[in-house]
Amino acid sequence: MPFPLPVGHKFSCIALSFVRVVPELRAPVDLGDGLWILPEPPFEFETHWREWLGSVRTEQLSNANFVILAHQSSADPTVIDNENEDLTKKCSSVFYALLVSEIFHHERGLVLSGANVDGVVNVRNVGNLESHHRPNGVRTANIEAALIQRASLIAAGIRTVHAAGHSQRLHRGFQAWIKGAKEYYADDKLHQFVRAVEGVIKPEIGQSKKQFMHRGQVFAGNSATAKNLLGELYDLRSQAEHLHLFGAVLNAYPPDERQKVALCRAYQGQLLASYVYGRIFSNTHLQTAFGTDAAIDAFWNQTWAQQTQAWGQPIDLEAAAKARFTGPF
Repeated sequence: MPFPLPVGHKFSCIALSFVRVVPELRAPVDLGDGLWILPEPPFEFETHWREWLGSVRTEQLSNANFVILAHQSSADPTVIDNENEDLTKKCSSVFYALLVSEIFHHERGLVLSGANVDGVVNVRNVGNLESHHRPNGVRTANIEAALIQRASLIAAGIRTVHAAGHSQRLHRGFQAWIKGAKEYYADDKLHQFVRAVEGVIKPEIGQSKKQFMHRGQVFAGNSATAKNLLGELYDLRSQAEHLHLFGAVLNAYPPDERQKVALCRAYQGQLLASYVYGRIFSNTHLQTAFGTDAAIDAFWNQTWAQQTQAWGQPIDLEAAAKARFTGPF
């Protein structure tokens, strides 16, 4: 059934194909503020649409079973302008919030934008969604209602944090997370995800590894196991930073296990970065605590007890990886 886009409203959407969704989500989900999750393409395909989109994109859109759509009223729906760009960013916030929350399968998608002018819905702009690669060796999950609700909360935080007045460091850190999601190779993914965590840890020059290991335990738990794992992640990140192979860091492991360990560490780097940014984006108190460079410094100048109380429950990276990581595919 076509989405009932009101006359005079602009829209943007991200249409994904072959997403594994639980049966209960085969109906539209209203996220509020003009945001929707749809289980099918939002509009009918008229002949001129098919000709303009071309056969490949038309087939892509026909196969879409998970669509993020944003719409709003416009004083001039006939033009493509910053209103459409803002709507696309709104859709992107939900898409990235889903990727922060879960590892799920999706095919390469389309990004569309347009408007309802005088009762006729037209697509004015269309492009391909950039590829975002899931980590090798990790089982994917189905998208379910609880995941969408959590992603909606995180998406609102993404939009808040990217508004004026928040720390550019936090912005750059999340941009590193996005780059990590787009990378294909494990070493490149780990490099970006550890950089993303550094954006929040804000280590001092000359103290980077030491402070990453110490401050990182606020996120990953206060234990020798967590500390050693954080140190290994940092060393692997440094190897990738300088275009070296992981081997020097993984020599302690048997040769036939090193590939599996490398992929597992890349996944744990993603788990840690996603957990950190998911927590910040979904918690207004943490958004304030990491909202400016001065606030980040103030957070890390608190006592350990104050830091852990403000942050909350840490992630167990070993248990989290064990639950989903199966090894190289």
